Amino acid sequence: MSNITIRPAQSEDVPRMAEIFGAAFTDDRHTQVKTVETGMGDQVKGMGDALSHWMTVPERCKVMKAVDESTHEIVGWVVWGLRGYPQPEIKEPNESTEKKTEEAKTETNPEEPKLEPSKKSLERLKELTHADLERWMDIFMPPGTKCMFIVAISVHPAYQGRGIGSALIRWGTSKADEDGVFCWVHASEAGRPAFEKAEFEQQGTLVVDLDEYAPRPRENGLKWGRYTFTYMKRLPHAKT
Repeated sequence: MSNITIRPAQSEDVPRMAEIFGAAFTDDRHTQVKTVETGMGDQVKGMGDALSHWMTVPERCKVMKAVDESTHEIVGWVVWGLRGYPQPEIKEPNESTEKKTEEAKTETNPEEPKLEPSKKSLERLKELTHADLERWMDIFMPPGTKCMFIVAISVHPAYQGRGIGSALIRWGTSKADEDGVFCWVHASEAGRPAFEKAEFEQQGTLVVDLDEYAPRPRENGLKWGRYTFTYMKRLPHAKT
């Protein structure tokens, strides 16, 4: 860990960061169910697009990377979201801008296609997890709330277990302590222990029977089983 530094990520880092995400979640059962028929390609591309977007809103998202200084290679990253922090003034859109926005919405939201049965089940899984996340966002962040939260975090498998995830988490919790705000996270099964170590406490869970949504059984004949998402919160530490 002595050769690892945490610093802001840049746009040119996105391909490597998306690659790390793909490698880190290959063994995650929830991700496996979503990609069992298509592979990780779409997931990796989607994360790359998301990372590029988060970098354009630094007032709302802090995108940080962990770099191995001995190789200058990115080995992990985190996106910390900010809620209730001062935002830059946004100009009112003019008529031309509004028209272009509506046109873009029309182009990107065509008539809903008919889905294959397997895709329908995955859409139901997506709807379930998304609705539950939105419910907890309302619980954690009612109007007027100021807080920080983990948007996404990944550490390359070859570097896991070396304290890199903890360092990426600590970057945000240190800022939260300085600002006197709480943090929260929607943790995967593999990520939960790291957040417990960082003194996040469980507030609730979503348990999903993956076999209800999986397009097909696992290759080894075993069931996908139940998967638990954990909602966790960490209160700020008093300044010393």
